[in-house]
Amino acid sequence: MDLLVERIHNGTVIDRIAPFNSIRVLEILNLNSGQTESHKYRIAAVINVPSKKSGRKDILKIEGKILSAREVNKIALVSPKAVVNIIENEKVISKKSVELPKEISGLAFCPNPNCVSHCNKSVCRFKAGGGKFRCHFCERVFDANELIL
Repeated sequence: MDLLVERIHNGTVIDRIAPFNSIRVLEILNLNSGQTESHKYRIAAVINVPSKKSGRKDILKIEGKILSAREVNKIALVSPKAVVNIIENEKVISKKSVELPKEISGLAFCPNPNCVSHCNKSVCRFKAGGGKFRCHFCERVFDANELIL
């Protein structure tokens, strides 16, 4: 059985999201909130579909939203193999694999309750390496799914 999802005219398609992570991507992009800002986007989430490259994947289509570099970096935290496609006039004009930056600042908070960064969450910084993140302040190492986004 084929799965049919309508094309988007202008917006973003996030492909190769790790299976069952599309909802988390929506949460970190703040697109599933009850705010009026989120109501101007049409969103299609395709969850746990077959993929030739990875076995299974999720796909998000967001009509009317072009992601910023900061938002793309957030996606890399929860799905480092995702691909972001920018769509204009129903054509892909840009295709980019997400990449974890060497240093993350202001995207996530340290999960260590004793970390000094809890006093000022805007200064949270992590060094990335090998899929792990080291807090600049307490120097503890965390997996991406442990960080508070």
